[in-house]
Amino acid sequence: MNTTYSLIAILLFCVNGQAQVNRVALPGLIIAILDTQYASWSLVDNSWVLNEPVLKGYLDTSKCYPNLVWGDFDGDSLQDYAALTNWKTHSGVEGRSVLAFLRRGNTYEQHMLRPCGEYIWLLPKGSSCYDYDKEDYFQLKHDAITCVIIEKAAIGFIFEDGSFSEIIIAD
Repeated sequence: MNTTYSLIAILLFCVNGQAQVNRVALPGLIIAILDTQYASWSLVDNSWVLNEPVLKGYLDTSKCYPNLVWGDFDGDSLQDYAALTNWKTHSGVEGRSVLAFLRRGNTYEQHMLRPCGEYIWLLPKGSSCYDYDKEDYFQLKHDAITCVIIEKAAIGFIFEDGSFSEIIIAD
């Protein structure tokens, strides 16, 4: 295991055995939004992904972790975030989903994307992707979020025309 992966593995397990340390990578404003909106929430503890043999050498943690991604999803040159979260509302409803936060001035616009996969990852602007429904390749105009089930499938969440669309990009 190289030094980068060792450090990340240690960081991810430092707080209550869960991947809560990534909360520090989230801006305080997003943490405040989540703390207000939900009775409880946590980033999904999926740090095991970093040690998955099939992914060794492919995961660059400079712009994402398996439960937290940051980039410019809407093409406005501002940093946006996406987090794979477990949450519980104040009325007791529990769930798991990808929550995307788009920077809007001095706040963030939240988008709840459907739960999927074992981890999320960044699809950088300019990446070439294959749309399995349209059976055609396309190039990303800006960063996007991908939700992955290892060696099975991946869904790309791509922001266009004011909302996220889902595209099957691996099957």
